[in-house]
Amino acid sequence: MIKWILRFTQQHGYLAVISLTFLLMAWDIGNLDAIRQGTEGFYLQISKEMNATGSFLTPLFRGEPHWSKPPLHFWLPFPLYATGAFDLTTAARLSILFLSIFSIMLCASWV
Repeated sequence: MIKWILRFTQQHGYLAVISLTFLLMAWDIGNLDAIRQGTEGFYLQISKEMNATGSFLTPLFRGEPHWSKPPLHFWLPFPLYATGAFDLTTAARLSILFLSIFSIMLCASWV
């Protein structure tokens, strides 16, 4: 089994790294009790309010403009919110997962 994994990695290293990264990062992504950053709920609320009010350029927290981060961070989960297939937490975490995988692929293409 290990020889097969090593041979697969040598032949398809790029795909193997992306698959392993996705698997490890997506594992237990919807678990609300998992150890996460303490401010995750705060930023989720900002994204939720922006989506609910249609204020796509101004981040809002409790109806007030909040400029702690650029709006791009809050825009990432919007397409997943629109599908309605995920709850807010899972949609936000998946958006970060997709951005991370894209970043890994971009860095790997430079090497």
